Amino acid sequence: MKTVTTTQVKRVETDRLISVSGSIHPDKTVNLGFLVAGKIQEVTVQVGKFVEKGEVMARLDPTDYKSGLQIAEAKYTEIQSEYDRLTRLHKKGSLTPNDYSKIVAGRAEAEANYQIYKKKVSDTILTSPVSGFVSKKRVEAGEVVDQGDPCFTVVCTSIVEARMAVPESEIDLIQVGQKARVTVPALATGNFTGTVTQIAPVADPLTRTFNVKIKVLNPDHILRAGMIALSKIDIGKKVTTLTIPGAAVLRAPDNLLHVFVVDPQSRTVSKKRITLSSFSGSDVMVETGLSLEDLVVTAGQEKLTDGMTVMTNRDSDRP
Repeated sequence: MKTVTTTQVKRVETDRLISVSGSIHPDKTVNLGFLVAGKIQEVTVQVGKFVEKGEVMARLDPTDYKSGLQIAEAKYTEIQSEYDRLTRLHKKGSLTPNDYSKIVAGRAEAEANYQIYKKKVSDTILTSPVSGFVSKKRVEAGEVVDQGDPCFTVVCTSIVEARMAVPESEIDLIQVGQKARVTVPALATGNFTGTVTQIAPVADPLTRTFNVKIKVLNPDHILRAGMIALSKIDIGKKVTTLTIPGAAVLRAPDNLLHVFVVDPQSRTVSKKRITLSSFSGSDVMVETGLSLEDLVVTAGQEKLTDGMTVMTNRDSDRP
């Protein structure tokens, strides 16, 4: 007769969690291009490089714009000198209001043109408006680009979004501000804490799920866009559930889970199929298949079959 170790199913109160899946996305994606047209003189970044806010990414040949600036500056200096002379005459009453209005307007136009060319020269240097990783580079030195052509894409990942698909049957339980546990299977230390920040008002027409965004801090940038993520959203309610040691659970070749339960009267075992809802340390939370009175086998269940008579280690049983 085979000897087994048994333990009684326990009832515990725990947080009600909704389990969902999705993927990691950058908090912000910025497409960058020059505000002026020209020939690219230099590219200073490559895909994968982390750039700081204000860091130079590329430069255009500024020759034509600098020439235009010199012309505009000379014109402005000339008109400024004439403006100063006519202003003195105007104060003495030696200049008609109409003539003075003309020089004021001419000075304003020359100054505006000068400032425009100053900005054009400045715009030949492309800098990143945010800190993040270069995810796309579409240009090389020597290429000619038009104003606004997309040259680079920068993704900000110091904060990321875990975008989760929540079934319509559970969307009413989700609220902005709820805490969520986010797990990324690809990472050895893949457990993070986040906050629900956005709930889609309309379901996806194909999957009938709602997109929920969870903000997660990522200061070390270990979370990367596209990673698969699993999340448990705490809806702020308590539920009572049954737990058993994880060692009691067996997996069949068809991937279905089961345990062996001992009848204390007949000392025979029976195989019961179960489903799990979550994990809590070394214990598992049982969703279906067991009752509070059941004694489950936690050791010695190898080669057990339905109806087999066993001996139990009573000292391991717990009420």
